[in-house]
Amino acid sequence: PHHTPAPSPPDVNSVEELYARMSGAPGADARRDLVAEEWSVPEPVREMLKNQAGLPRLPVPPLGETCVKYLKTARHLLSEAEFRRTCQATLDFALSDEAASLQQRLLNRVQEKKGSSWLIDWWNQRAYLADRGPVVFWVSYFFLFRNFSAQIPRAPFSPKGSPQCVVAAAITDAALNFRAQVLAGTLTPDVIGGKPQCMAAYPLLFNACRIPAFPSDVVATYASPSHTHILALRRGRIFSVPTHAPRSEGSGAGLASAHAPPPLRLSKEALEEQFARVIAMADAAGDVQVPIGALTSAGRDEWARARAHLLAFPGANAQTLATIESAAFTICLDAAAPPADDSAGRARVCWHGDARNRFYDKPLQFLVMPDGHFGFLGEHAVSDGGQTLRICDTVIKEAVAKPSRVTPPRSEAAPPPGEILFSLPPEVEEAARKALVLFDATVADHQATLLVVDGLGSNGIKQLGVAPDPFCQLAMQLAFFRVHGRFGPTYEAASTRSFLHGRTETIRSCSPEAAAFVRSMCDGSASGDKKRDALALAAAAHRRQAGECAVGKGIDRHLLGFRALLQEDSKLLPEVFTDKAFGKCGSWEMSTSNLSHERMEAWGFGEVMEQGYGMGYSILSSRVQFFITCKGPRGEVPSRAEAMKEGLRLALRDME
Repeated sequence: PHHTPAPSPPDVNSVEELYARMSGAPGADARRDLVAEEWSVPEPVREMLKNQAGLPRLPVPPLGETCVKYLKTARHLLSEAEFRRTCQATLDFALSDEAASLQQRLLNRVQEKKGSSWLIDWWNQRAYLADRGPVVFWVSYFFLFRNFSAQIPRAPFSPKGSPQCVVAAAITDAALNFRAQVLAGTLTPDVIGGKPQCMAAYPLLFNACRIPAFPSDVVATYASPSHTHILALRRGRIFSVPTHAPRSEGSGAGLASAHAPPPLRLSKEALEEQFARVIAMADAAGDVQVPIGALTSAGRDEWARARAHLLAFPGANAQTLATIESAAFTICLDAAAPPADDSAGRARVCWHGDARNRFYDKPLQFLVMPDGHFGFLGEHAVSDGGQTLRICDTVIKEAVAKPSRVTPPRSEAAPPPGEILFSLPPEVEEAARKALVLFDATVADHQATLLVVDGLGSNGIKQLGVAPDPFCQLAMQLAFFRVHGRFGPTYEAASTRSFLHGRTETIRSCSPEAAAFVRSMCDGSASGDKKRDALALAAAAHRRQAGECAVGKGIDRHLLGFRALLQEDSKLLPEVFTDKAFGKCGSWEMSTSNLSHERMEAWGFGEVMEQGYGMGYSILSSRVQFFITCKGPRGEVPSRAEAMKEGLRLALRDME
């Protein structure tokens, strides 16, 4: 158990060496090399993966185009002297033999990785797995959906269950259906705008876990058919919850006697009972003193060291960790939540929680509050928001749908859940305490707020003659300028999933045209027609750049490829990359992304630089909403987040 004294651990001179030898010990059925095994064209081809082999490969843009685009996006962010230096450094690089050689090597890499993408392994490593900071706050992302607990149909004469258990059971049942389609390969492929999308990430989301390691994390995926349990967390306690039950004798008639019949899925009512058991056991035991989940909120090196100590300690910790890591997904049953009308507060619960009742390394964490309010927290290493939003959309639709008259047999006899217990060495207890102290300080040093503008949704924006996404991006540019008196480099995520193993590219939203629009809006002498013309030009430029990014002609991933090759060669970076302006123009003071779902109440993520903002926004049919995060004391009045919220509200008003 958690706090029973145990023998002292063996002397460990180098935890890093020990960890390298053990390397997470994920079990013989875990697959851990994403590049070699997962990121390849699958055989045999199934329905879910039928488009994979036909997807185009991510291209390498022309060197000259990238250099010209880079200078264009940098001009208005730099002083005259800075821009002259940057122009010279960029020109020197573009005309150099070194740049020509690097460009050719990238083109060769496209051919060498015909079954994948020239970028994917660099991107997964550099953007996620090699990052040694905590995943929560700055890497993870969340969704909060409108409460649909009252819409879940109940079987006639079924006992009234708590909203939390009813929603948890409905979500679990639907998520298991989704998982079954992924396993069978029958999931319908994603198609957006008539273009098939890469489906490689879906098999990496279920029965998977990010594993802390030196010098870079890995992702373990487990043989899903043999791991049908899920995790349920309550009061910092972690439970393994069976979702299947053995068939009763005689139910396997017709099968060869040498083979046991496959287990039956539990019914929704049986799953409700499972979650009620978890809640009863956890509430009776009380809050756990040393929550293991807190370790996943720490920096990755700190968590890796603590994990190595866990594995070295006498007992069954390796098997216990494997039970967590191999679980299909996680259900977090929070014991408390902010008031129902505090959407921003509940969004924060989904964004970071309290570190006690989370396990941040699991790719899929479904969050259920006491009144049944549903949210989601995603680990970002191997997928982006599009895939997990589809999962959430599907499970919500199934949860509220009328039950089919024809359903496969389900079991009502549920094997009981069991609490997952560790033998904790002193080093791990201390690491968990330190992680909680740091986490609580980080919570106190973060602000978040939610702006909802009713009546100004996609329909209303289109009536203004402007595409909705550029409209919102330009509103953010105007708000930032009014709040800070200057322009700020801005990142908007553009999906490249129409390419094999494509993920994202950067739309540099603070464009010259956006800057011209902002200046016109701040010019008291500018006429309404001039402002409207500037808005139209800026919106058109934004759509043009977004279109280029979607077809693999952005600039930031191309520049990353150059730097990756130079660093692999241990060569000094050319001046274009060491120039102060390069860092300045790529320091995303606003990190933004648009995901929209009509049931979504909020979604978001943290800032990516010290004084920056995270801005997850949704453009729905009749409203727009922005979840704004930033550093700053939580009780500060007025707060930085509220100042940006007010600036954005006024910008949207003035642009109508």
